[in-house]
Amino acid sequence: MESTNTIFKDLYLQVCTETKTHLNEKTLQSIISTFPALIVADCDGNFDKDEKGYLLNISKNLVPEDINVDEEKELCVAEIYSVSISLLINKDRWEDKIFNLIRSEINNSPDDKELIESMMLGMASASEGISKIEEQTINRIREKLI
Repeated sequence: MESTNTIFKDLYLQVCTETKTHLNEKTLQSIISTFPALIVADCDGNFDKDEKGYLLNISKNLVPEDINVDEEKELCVAEIYSVSISLLINKDRWEDKIFNLIRSEINNSPDDKELIESMMLGMASASEGISKIEEQTINRIREKLI
C-alpha cells in the first residue's frame, strides 16, 4: 500500500498540472481537505450564494501566513477558490483519488476526521439548514472515508 506522502505527492502533481496552479503543497493539502464539504454543497445541484460565501471564507483562511501584501492575498484567495471549484466541477475525476488520500490521513490523525466532518456540516448548514440530500451525501462520504 502506498504511503500517505506518496499518494499526496502524486495527487499534488496531477492537480497542479491540470489546474495550472502554483500553490504550495500545504495550501493544496488544505484545499483537498475541503473537498468533501464542496461535494456536500453541490449535491443538490445548486451551489448557492451562501455556499459560495462559505467557500470564499474558507479560501481566505487558507492563504499562507507568509503572504502579507493585500494584492497578493487577494490573488491567492482567488487561486484557492478557483482550484477548489475546478476540483468540484471535475469531481468525477478527482473524488476517488482525493477520498483515498483523506482516508489514509484520517487513519493517521483522528483530528483530521473531526475537521472534515465539521466542514461538511458547516457547508450543509450554510443555507437553510441540512437538507435530506445533504444528509444522505454526508453519510455516503462518511462511509467512503471510513
